Amino acid sequence: MKKPQYPLFILLVILATIGAAKSEVIKGLVAHFRQIEDPLLESGTASAAVFDDFHRNMILALKPQQQVTKALSMAINRVDGATEFIINHAHKWHDQIEYNEQLKTMLSPALVSPEISVRMAAFEIYLASFSLDKSAAQIDILMDRFDNEPESRPWAIWSIGLIAARGVERQKAFDEIEWQIHSEDPITRKWAVNAMGILGGQESILPLLDIAANDVNLFVRERAFCELANSGTLQITERYQAIPSLFDIAADQKQSPQVHRWAFQALREITVTNLGDDLDLWQEKLNQLELLNP
Repeated sequence: MKKPQYPLFILLVILATIGAAKSEVIKGLVAHFRQIEDPLLESGTASAAVFDDFHRNMILALKPQQQVTKALSMAINRVDGATEFIINHAHKWHDQIEYNEQLKTMLSPALVSPEISVRMAAFEIYLASFSLDKSAAQIDILMDRFDNEPESRPWAIWSIGLIAARGVERQKAFDEIEWQIHSEDPITRKWAVNAMGILGGQESILPLLDIAANDVNLFVRERAFCELANSGTLQITERYQAIPSLFDIAADQKQSPQVHRWAFQALREITVTNLGDDLDLWQEKLNQLELLNP
């Protein structure tokens, strides 16, 4: 009588068991797929977009103006690696690209993107489009234009803020911008406020709060509230430093209803909490979070 081939038999049992296990895993995964009759998902990630060599080579094959718009579009759509590409290549676009209507339109959402890296990439493109170097000498040139070309003052002071935001002569830029924040001209003050928000850093908080609370021009004050709330380059931890003073402005009965609304709006945007314009609720919540001064 022929003996059974036990090793072969055991191997077949093991393979069958593994196959069954795999089948159950696959069934479990399939169960999580959205079926045809299911509603569309309202959240989640559609794909993990990455700026790889394919995208890099595709963009580099284009003309400079097209390179910029394509890379910026990918950065706005948060393609991982697009902002780094822009920051690393922006210096090559000097004297090669034009600040036209298309680029201006595309830069608008990039400058207020929730991602600081996208904002910084937009700064680089803006500087490249005007062939502005990131250097101390360039800041000196812009300061000279500010002093001698009144019609260029808004552009010059904002550009100084952009260069300083990229790490060049920050203290020198801060001193100039802070001086111009108190200019007699409200247009100059408005653009200096924008530049202070672009400059960023915790040293920008107090000047912006001072303007928000005390400037005689409402348009200038509104810009200060915006820079404190969500514009510019302030990090969220730096914005939190403004919360006690913003609450004080909201509580100050000497302030106008409009200023109160701006203060509450800034609190909502910084804390991502919506308590309306109810001062008592805000005080209770901010005390719970230990965000008010003791």
